Amino acid sequence: FTEGEMGYASAIGTFFFFIVMIMTMAQMRLGREKA
Repeated sequence: FTEGEMGYASAIGTFFFFIVMIMTMAQMRLGREKA
């Protein structure tokens, strides 16, 4: 990997993690409202 590619992969990983966190929190909130 070049330094540029490593930065790109790191940005994608951070973005993906952020999306998963938001989806998990949204699902927990929806589940709590239904119960």
